[in-house]
Amino acid sequence: MENNDFLSYLCLNLIQMKKTKPFLLASIGLLSVQVVHAQTGVWTAKADFSASARASASSFVLQGKAYVCLGAGSGNAYYKDLWQYDPTTDKWTQKADFPGAGRAEAIAFVIDSFAYVGTGISGSGSYSDMYRYSAGANKWTAIADFPDTRRAAGAFASGTSGYVLGGLGSSGSPTKTLHAYDPATNKWSTKADFPGVARSYMTMLNSGSLGFAMGGFHAGTYYKDFYTYDFSSNTWTKKADFTGDNRVAPAAFYLNDLVFIGNGRNPSAHKQDWFTYDITKNQWTQNTNYPLNSTYGCIGLSIGAKAYCGLGLNGTTSFSKKVYEFSIASASNTEALVALNTIHAYQVYGTGNIIVQRNATAVVYSLRDINGRLILRNQKMEHNSSHIELPALSNGVYLLELKAGNTVMILKVYI
Repeated sequence: MENNDFLSYLCLNLIQMKKTKPFLLASIGLLSVQVVHAQTGVWTAKADFSASARASASSFVLQGKAYVCLGAGSGNAYYKDLWQYDPTTDKWTQKADFPGAGRAEAIAFVIDSFAYVGTGISGSGSYSDMYRYSAGANKWTAIADFPDTRRAAGAFASGTSGYVLGGLGSSGSPTKTLHAYDPATNKWSTKADFPGVARSYMTMLNSGSLGFAMGGFHAGTYYKDFYTYDFSSNTWTKKADFTGDNRVAPAAFYLNDLVFIGNGRNPSAHKQDWFTYDITKNQWTQNTNYPLNSTYGCIGLSIGAKAYCGLGLNGTTSFSKKVYEFSIASASNTEALVALNTIHAYQVYGTGNIIVQRNATAVVYSLRDINGRLILRNQKMEHNSSHIELPALSNGVYLLELKAGNTVMILKVYI
């Protein structure tokens, strides 16, 4: 018997027994929470970015700290400042400015103890210059230029090389060529072409042995196809398509051997939904929505057991400096599972009755089916209420999202 089947069987037996042992209802709730949060997460607000609000910035991680630089902001501003975020103190510290011109849509990757940042665009045009940053010395050093001007490209890295793909070059058209940078020789070379349609505004990230590429845009078409690149064999493999909508410039991070991708936009809306990709199963599942709708051109990165997403743009002029921490709720994460900061909720098994325990005075909830179709949007719980009664639903699995301030949880509901 599978684990979830066993838990469901146990819950049903507990329900049958509750006439003689009413206290077992609380036990049902704990079992339900443990099942539904195995792959979901919690967004928690952190200190705002200390500089100007912006989108399309570049970010990287060195020595357990996050770094954010460049980007575009209000009034056609292009930035060149560099800021360090320390997750242990939740504080931002300014570091040495990027030595090139201010710009947005630049690439960034990390090899060993150095970050490599360059290309991009400003009001003056696109760039090909590249620089290496040392966190220990707080110093930038020019390296070999990228082979062409480039904007809106993606990048990932292995332990020995950095890789750059897509974006718009001097011809104005995207390319399928994968370029590799070798820091030992300070030279660029080409690798196996990307097998999908040439495009810009992809999201790219890496694990230890694989690079990942998803989404993007070209000639009016938005994409959601997903690929892995094997560093050792120089081969691309198409994987299961991203299960959210097609989109451009989503954010992403790699955490606990899982790929997380979300935010971005397409012609219909700025996207707040997030999805998790299990490499071993080649399978996507929906995760907790991002708390804000400033979701175009966000940064995404992970440090240890936590990930971070922030900044970004909503519309054409509303730039953000908000930053959120993401933690996976799991059986080993008792605080996220049981407390969820301000919300604890569980389903009375097989019914539409949701019991909610909360410290917060205001809770808003939305309901979607397992395919992401919205059924209820931003319904408010009464201040003196301790439960939600869902409307009549067909048999199936549903996702109930509850928000209290900056805390968000998702409960999987079985009808």
